[in-house]
Amino acid sequence: MKRAYRRRAGEDGRRAGPIPLEMRNTRAAELFGLMAVLAAMLVLPGCLAMDFVPAGKAVSKVPEGVREVRFASTDGVTVHGWQFEPRETETTRGLDPAGGGKTGHAVVFCHGVYDSVNTNMCEYLTAAGFRVLSFDYRGFGSSTAAAKTNLGFADDAAAAVAFVRGLPEVDPKRVVVVGHSMGGVYAMAAGSMAERAGEPVLGVVSSSAFSNWRSISNYHIPVLGLLAGGVWGPEPTYWAGRLGGTHLLITHTTRDRDVPAWHSLELVKHAIDAGTPTEVFMPAYGGHVSTYLPRPKDEASEWPFDGPGVYAAGEHIVRWIGGRLREPVAKRPLSPLERAPARPAGQGAGGKGERGG
Repeated sequence: MKRAYRRRAGEDGRRAGPIPLEMRNTRAAELFGLMAVLAAMLVLPGCLAMDFVPAGKAVSKVPEGVREVRFASTDGVTVHGWQFEPRETETTRGLDPAGGGKTGHAVVFCHGVYDSVNTNMCEYLTAAGFRVLSFDYRGFGSSTAAAKTNLGFADDAAAAVAFVRGLPEVDPKRVVVVGHSMGGVYAMAAGSMAERAGEPVLGVVSSSAFSNWRSISNYHIPVLGLLAGGVWGPEPTYWAGRLGGTHLLITHTTRDRDVPAWHSLELVKHAIDAGTPTEVFMPAYGGHVSTYLPRPKDEASEWPFDGPGVYAAGEHIVRWIGGRLREPVAKRPLSPLERAPARPAGQGAGGKGERGG
């Protein structure tokens, strides 16, 4: 083996002898330390996705017939929401038992980025006549301007479920959670947390959601999204795999250009592998938004570039929710898998724990 030499400035200027073993070990340790620092610089700041989630603005005017509500999340953050009262339609006729009391249904809607309580993404639900609660996560709209965190959003969605269950007109067992895009992630989170608590919701709908934060960040911002687009806490696939016996509907148009449809297939895989009763609906028409808009009364105003089945996903969700609300699920004991923590132990709404991505 060739001997390693170094030239050392000495009085005689002669070539020095072999580098001592202890010096070589020191240099190796220094190199290892430098590599660790560089890795930390790449990985530790890589959970910055929440810092760049575009939040919807506050809405000053509340529509007529809509009740403005506020409730506390698990860590005391105030969550703002709009409650849409039910109407009798072909979908809701006979849906709730007669006689009033605590027998009614409720649909909790979790919106995506840029959106707020006035999102048009839940109009197909209100148009169908359901009682709907649309709410803003922390840092969105008129909710508390707290730091946006992955687990904080999950807690806000769970708090929304708890709020509607406490309404005097709602049967706690007749609640469905629906989410669009990022909201689909937190709809699954709320369903998972309810399942873990032994009080499962009737169903969860995840619409055009993504399966991994770093992956979807990289899709929209190549390289930078891969390096910095992660989050602290569970990935969406974690929530999909923790729903237990809660019925899950996953919808996604195959033409979605904002969130590729393979993300929903990943969620389906994790849900089915965990034994969750899962239904998949993936129409070939419509986009990330248009397939969930209510069908206009004037057919001429349809989205011609999205094809004739553009409203298929929203209409399928309405039928699915109606079916679930007519079939209450009895409380049942949790399996050993379902009794495991619904989130990594020791994590609060704003804490750092198992890092996503």
